[in-house]
Amino acid sequence: MQIKRYEANSIQDALTRIRADMGEDAVILSTKRLSGGRQPLFEISAARDDRDNVASPGRGTSGKVERKGDQPEGVERLAGRIEELTVLVREVREGAAVRRELTELKNTVNTLFDLLDLRDREKENHSGVFYHLISNGISSERARRLMSLVRKVTPVGRGEEAEQLDAVEELIRTSMKPLPGEVKGKRTLAFVGPTGVGKTTTIAKLAARYALAEKRSVGLITTDTYRIAAVEQLKVYGKIMGLPVEVAGDGVAFRDALKKFSDRETILIDTPGRSRKDGNHLLKLKGIIRDAPVEMHLLLSPTASREHMLDAAERFGIMDYGSIIFTKIDECTRFGPIYDVVDQVGKPVSYLTNGQNVPQDIEVAEPGKIAKLIVRNRLN
Repeated sequence: MQIKRYEANSIQDALTRIRADMGEDAVILSTKRLSGGRQPLFEISAARDDRDNVASPGRGTSGKVERKGDQPEGVERLAGRIEELTVLVREVREGAAVRRELTELKNTVNTLFDLLDLRDREKENHSGVFYHLISNGISSERARRLMSLVRKVTPVGRGEEAEQLDAVEELIRTSMKPLPGEVKGKRTLAFVGPTGVGKTTTIAKLAARYALAEKRSVGLITTDTYRIAAVEQLKVYGKIMGLPVEVAGDGVAFRDALKKFSDRETILIDTPGRSRKDGNHLLKLKGIIRDAPVEMHLLLSPTASREHMLDAAERFGIMDYGSIIFTKIDECTRFGPIYDVVDQVGKPVSYLTNGQNVPQDIEVAEPGKIAKLIVRNRLN
């Protein structure tokens, strides 16, 4: 086996030299583009089986290359161009792979820096309040922003943490979007959200509040025909409270249910708890409720990750919800992600639920209470 390395200004030139030197039976082992010179160079390694020094089929007795009748010069030139393009494509692919690896490495390092808080430590002069915020689940980016605002109104130093916490709590409170004023007259409320956030239980709590505490006439509608248990659960609540329940699996049944409850002051609508990634389900649900004057509420549970809640808030945006209800507060230990969600989504929070008991474990989400929950891990 004879192996040789060639350098040429183009693949075509290299192939010409290889054929002239090693014959038509030469095999290309590798191609590589060299850099650093004024003109691009290509390095090609080729091999030829040299057993018994037999002349290659393409050579005459003089050793010179004899052009075959079926291989005109144009074909050879085209073959050279194809080989050159192959090399360039390989280089592009290798470069893209390297860029992807560098991007992944950069993202990993940024995440590590955020977790360890190694970024700009001296510049930011973080106090214990900063670490308190990120330990509560607020993202490091938003915690830095809050601390930057706090420094403008209170000094940063030891012994000042109580004052700084008060300032952070006030900043969060004032950043919360307030709910609109009390709605009088007839109301139709629908509740959407990922599976398992407690929509049916929340509706039962609100139904009891409206019917028993506010003495309003209430009707219940469920569009959750995917789970028999969900329909039965709402019917049980309705029976206990003496409230009528209608099942609507499509747009026609939904509009019929609204007509039946036309004399009701408040209508509460339960929806299926399908995956937030089920776009077809959301489109179908939107089609069922379309044209109805509905106040849409998105239910999220802080027991899920911040990323999960933010993704759900984005995907359910197709439902054009006007407020958020945070559920299962009693099952959560860190409430910082609530601030990330509210800050990014820009929607007011209408209610908080903190238990399974109907009707008592629900309360109006006042901005001050939410801020205290985020900063102090308690509602009162």
